[in-house]
Amino acid sequence: MKLPSLNFATKLAIALSLFAVLPLTLVGYSLSVLNLNTLKNLSRELYLAVAKNVALRLEQRAQDAAKLLFDTAQILDNRSLSPSDVVHMISTSMANYPDIHTIGVYDEQGQLIDAFVKSSPAPLPKVFPQPLRAGLDSLPSVLHVADEFQVATKWMIDKKFAGYLLTQLDHRALASWIGEVSAQTFSGARDRIYLLDAHLRLFAHTDTALAAQHLSLLGKGLFEGFQQPEDVLRAKAVGVSREYIGVRSEAMLGTWLAVPSLQVVIVVEEPQRIAYFSVHEMQRRVLYGSLAGIVLSIGVSVFLARWLNTPITQLVSAAQRLISQDFSFRLPTQRHDEFGPVFRAYNDAAETLERYQKINIDRVIAERNKLDAALRQASDGMIVLDAAQRVILVNHLFAKWFSLHEKDLSASPEPFEYYITHEPLRRHIESVYACSDTVVPAEFRVQMVGEVREIVLRGSFVRVLHAGELIAVLGALRNVTKEVEIDRMKTELVSLVAHELRSPLATINGFSSFIIENPALPSDTREIATIIYKESERLGNIVTKFLDLNRIESGRTEIQRIAFKLHDVIRTVVEINRPLADAKHIRVELALPSASTTLSGDPELIGQVVLNLFSNAVKYSPPNTTVRIQMLEHQHEMEVSVQDEGYGISASAKEKLFSKFFRAVDDERVRSVTGTGLGLAFVKEVVEKHGGKVGVESELYKGSRFWFTLPK
Repeated sequence: MKLPSLNFATKLAIALSLFAVLPLTLVGYSLSVLNLNTLKNLSRELYLAVAKNVALRLEQRAQDAAKLLFDTAQILDNRSLSPSDVVHMISTSMANYPDIHTIGVYDEQGQLIDAFVKSSPAPLPKVFPQPLRAGLDSLPSVLHVADEFQVATKWMIDKKFAGYLLTQLDHRALASWIGEVSAQTFSGARDRIYLLDAHLRLFAHTDTALAAQHLSLLGKGLFEGFQQPEDVLRAKAVGVSREYIGVRSEAMLGTWLAVPSLQVVIVVEEPQRIAYFSVHEMQRRVLYGSLAGIVLSIGVSVFLARWLNTPITQLVSAAQRLISQDFSFRLPTQRHDEFGPVFRAYNDAAETLERYQKINIDRVIAERNKLDAALRQASDGMIVLDAAQRVILVNHLFAKWFSLHEKDLSASPEPFEYYITHEPLRRHIESVYACSDTVVPAEFRVQMVGEVREIVLRGSFVRVLHAGELIAVLGALRNVTKEVEIDRMKTELVSLVAHELRSPLATINGFSSFIIENPALPSDTREIATIIYKESERLGNIVTKFLDLNRIESGRTEIQRIAFKLHDVIRTVVEINRPLADAKHIRVELALPSASTTLSGDPELIGQVVLNLFSNAVKYSPPNTTVRIQMLEHQHEMEVSVQDEGYGISASAKEKLFSKFFRAVDDERVRSVTGTGLGLAFVKEVVEKHGGKVGVESELYKGSRFWFTLPK
């Protein structure tokens, strides 16, 4: 604002003396209105700077809480620690976070099973909140603000999902801390800054009784132009300060800042009687001066113009530097008027922002250097692309495999479609950016220059997300040529041996059958022949199963694609083989729909899949138990499960359960049951050939649930 010069003010005073009190009053009032608008804009810049300072520190506290949960998850995953060591280590970690008093441990279903308590525990929800659970499907940690400030993450045991971890930042401590910031900014007033939740209800305030009412500020003038709370959370900071009626029914001047990552809105405000104090005082002086006389009014006006122009100009200059992210500028603090607290508050905010800016820059540079060193020295082939599909880093192995030109891409990233010439790799990278999966498996066969045979590369491409947005793609590949060759040779050797065994087995089977049926031979001879016959028949079944599995794996057996009803196949297989369960007095429960969508596939092979799972459930269950077979139809797939009350499977055995010739023998009773170790490998191969998935849920001595899905 450009104020009148002294000569012009003098001339104006002479003119005002001629036009008497009323014109002088109107001019004085106009000047005060102009100063009022300027002060409102400057106050908005100050309020916004303070709100950004609070937002940065709130985000840091949320990050600290997430880090504590990650550390806790790692401690829980360390199977070498005793329970007392786990409690001690987690308690030690919690001691470093004064805002956190409790960590809740939830199981897979979201039920609270344990808690680590430091002091003054806040009550944790008995059931894990659904908004947090939905957020953890795509993020390593999420934050939710409702009645409490909650941070959550998942925890694993042996890389298997085990449940959730939840902590709550004490909102009373948050309110106390925000009150201290308010006191430092507004000359001891602790209620100038407070938090609203995602529904724009009062969440954290130094007045605990007021905060407990959860008053809504929507429709009170602060959020003018916004109809819904979600519109406020998505909006940028308002451009002007708002005049409105505050939570204590007092006329206030303030602004707000939405923090979507924390699901909160920060409000910074002052009573209008304080914010406009200097302008109101000016209006009164102008009025009194105009009544006292023309000369006195001119002197007061000139004095006020000079008195206000310097600090306002300084504040405007400081606000402009703050907007341009120049946090090094400081205002003089030797003032003892109304601008003194404003100047000091600006200096505090600028100092804090400058410190955080330096910390963030140093952290980004250090992390980038560590990442570059790790990727370049990795024993696998590595490639990193940014969100704009540009290659920013390729290590030596990856460049060698795909004949890429090695150069420093960090300074000048290149679009992958120009940098990469290997067509299958280019198509795969395009599919990674187009899909929504976090991890995308990859396999390539590459003909190296000077090499006769192709090399086989396997690995995966990982989509790196932040706040739901893709920020990078990391690809890692490993040379598995030797493993593939060895596996192929083993399969061919075993297949050849199995095929050659069929003829002598048929001969043994035939002669033993002849001996059994000859009544002239002694009974003990026929008994021995019976044993030979049964064992040769069992060995023949193993050979047949292995050859069938080998033919499916190698593609020599084609999958028949005909229409069939899955529930009819299940019912037929179970009814035909129900005597297997009846012999052990095992009750069979069928939970099948009366009708289902027609599928396309090989019903005979699917029937063998069901038979394998059903016979295994009967075989590995004690008498007088129950086997339940259930079929569910989902939107895009059919799900079939076979659940028993048998011996169960350990966690270590589940990882190899679908491998050929592997049998889980953790329970002594399993060892007495004959088996080939090929049935589940056959199940997995058939289901995957149909485009489905197979899995198991089991606990030792508590039964198992095998399931598979088929796409519609």
